Amino acid sequence: MPIKKIDGGPGVEYMEVEIIINGGPDNVWHRWDLRCNPFPSVPKYEFARFNRVLQNLDSDPIPDRAALLKIIEGGDPWFVEACTKAYRPGERTRFKVKILTKEL
Repeated sequence: MPIKKIDGGPGVEYMEVEIIINGGPDNVWHRWDLRCNPFPSVPKYEFARFNRVLQNLDSDPIPDRAALLKIIEGGDPWFVEACTKAYRPGERTRFKVKILTKEL
């Protein structure tokens, strides 16, 4: 199921998702002996692959744009563009998007 970015409106059900990209020096989840956030961002089975991508974005530090593109390859163009724009080497950045969860 492709993930579609939307601006909302009548006739659709959407969810706002926070995306965190770890370009920083360390993995903040290691302090709890975890590799990544154990909780899914979108609590629906259909979004399992998307959740794994989000978990990988906020796990071990992403050293450069090439490594970032490897994690998000195959994603929708708007998602790839949003992530590459938000990525900052040496920083942990976050932004929110609205994704389509159900067309009514």
